[in-house]
Amino acid sequence: MPCTQPPASKFRSELCPCYRSHARFKARCYDNDPDHPWKCVSPKCKTALSPALKILRGEWGKVMLAKRHHKDWYFRHVLWMDPCHTILPGRPKTEFDQRMASYGKGKRWMSHDARDDSRNMRSSPYVNKTLQWGDKRVWWYIFLTQGQVHVEVLPDGWSQWDGQAKVVEMLPRILRKMLGRDATYPDHVFTDRGPGYYHPSSATINPDYLAALKQQGLKPWAGDHGKWQPPDLPDVLLHETAVSWIRKFLKQHPVKLGQNVEVNTDRLKAVLQEACDHINNYYEVEDLCNDLPERLKALVETGGERLKH
Repeated sequence: MPCTQPPASKFRSELCPCYRSHARFKARCYDNDPDHPWKCVSPKCKTALSPALKILRGEWGKVMLAKRHHKDWYFRHVLWMDPCHTILPGRPKTEFDQRMASYGKGKRWMSHDARDDSRNMRSSPYVNKTLQWGDKRVWWYIFLTQGQVHVEVLPDGWSQWDGQAKVVEMLPRILRKMLGRDATYPDHVFTDRGPGYYHPSSATINPDYLAALKQQGLKPWAGDHGKWQPPDLPDVLLHETAVSWIRKFLKQHPVKLGQNVEVNTDRLKAVLQEACDHINNYYEVEDLCNDLPERLKALVETGGERLKH
């Protein structure tokens, strides 16, 4: 029950038991280091890891480090890739909801007497994740290798469940565009265990995807059976950082959306290309492609805990 007694500042620790309790939290309670006592702060948005998953991540990091691949090896030999999607509105309600979602969940400027107005409220947290009738899901693929980021917008009707082999067939053209015709192309593909790559429960590789990789002379990093690779590694996988760069650019340079889906698609393609050009010109993409060994060391040192990426 909150304290109703306003104590004098000189003797408040003696008169107010609520204050004494808060003082203990601030001065005596800590998690790891007494120099960093507790504070009442909001938690980070990252999802928590179960103890079993933390152990699995830490063990995976040790196995990866035991391969003794230098950062230059990962830079030259590994292609990172992953599918992403953007939902484009085809009706007024989705357009309105996405505009409201773009304002974020944090504090914003408003008058106190206007807090109950809809223009100052949040949108549904699922507006950018769920597809409604009349809207369109545009799939785009991110590729990262040898200090270059590339985004390829996939054709209509593409599905991550059965379309990964089709993306692999596109790789020769994509790599020529990224690296040039005379470059030495990567020979390993590093992905997560998402749909279309591996079976959700058994972690057995998709046979069509594997056949397409062999046709192109590529090897899946996790092998034919990816059970040894943890299912939750977004803070470790390098392409996830590149995806966050792309989404940050999209947030800072939002697509001008209307109710014409095809026009919205063309505008999204243009902004995605602008994002890639900006990232390749101004971001430390080469450093990112060299960063896996350091992330693995941090993963092992923290016992599989989330990394600060």
